[in-house]
Formats: sequence, C-alpha cells, structure tokens
Amino acid sequence: MLDNYDHHYLVQLNKAFHQKNLGFIYAGNLGLYGFAFVDFGDHHRIFDATGEECKAVHIAGITQEERGLVCLHEEKRHNLNDGDTVSFREVRGMTEINGKEFKVEIKSPHSFLIGDTRGFSPYETGGIANEVKVPTEIKSFDLEKSLRYPYPPESKEMPIASW
Repeated sequence: MLDNYDHHYLVQLNKAFHQKNLGFIYAGNLGLYGFAFVDFGDHHRIFDATGEECKAVHIAGITQEERGLVCLHEEKRHNLNDGDTVSFREVRGMTEINGKEFKVEIKSPHSFLIGDTRGFSPYETGGIANEVKVPTEIKSFDLEKSLRYPYPPESKEMPIASW
C-alpha cells in the first residue's frame, strides 16, 4: 500500500501536475485535526471568492461629487467591504448610473463612496445597488515551496484558521 505521507513522492507528483498545469489537491484527516493543500498552478481564476450571495441594497440618495456618496435608508446596512464592486439599476433622475459598475469605499454602515458622479443628472429617487462578483486571479505555489515556506509570501503573520 502506498504511504500517503511520503513527502518525496508527493513533491514529485505535484511537480508533474504543476508542469502540465493540472490541479493538485492533497488532504488528510488526522482524527481531530486535518489539512488540505491545493495547487491550481500559476494562473487560476476565482469567480466567487466568498461563496456568499451577492448583496443588494435600496438607495436613499446619491450626491453629485468627484467621489459620489451613496446613502441608504438608516435601518438598512450595506454589509459591503472596501474594494467591493457594485452596479446600479432602477435609479430615477441620475439614470446615467444605471448599468455602470463602481468600486466602493466604505464611509459608514449606511453609506459608501463611488466614482465621479458630477457629470450625471441629479438623483431623484429609488434605485438598487447590487454587489458584483469580480473574477480574480491567484497564483498557487507548489508543495515543495509550500513545505519550506508555509505562509504566503505577502503575509506578514501566520494566517488565522477558519473554524
């Protein structure tokens, strides 16, 4: 029977998969603890980083500024994060914003900044801002490198496990 924890064999197997740009997943269950290693190559596109449903919020107002401020009704929180992308629909008055996408900068739980809205018509009423999942590309490291350097290169501290 093959020893599932033969690191030399696993490193060679991973190198072969990595060279052919094939995904490699190695996981183990050690009773109470477990582990998973994933190598999807140098260029892997993620279409949904969180797996959560896209958020949609009703708009109470949008300012005409270099960095337009989008305000929601006080009883509703947007639950967005800096850098998230939203698109607008059903906005009356500032109709030029409908169908456009903007990265957001959070100001409060009930407001966020978007791009330049000075060239748009004045906001009148209504509208919905929908979160948009933007594909991102990540780079995986091979097993040999990951065993030597277990933390991602850009990480300054040990990653926190998700319980």
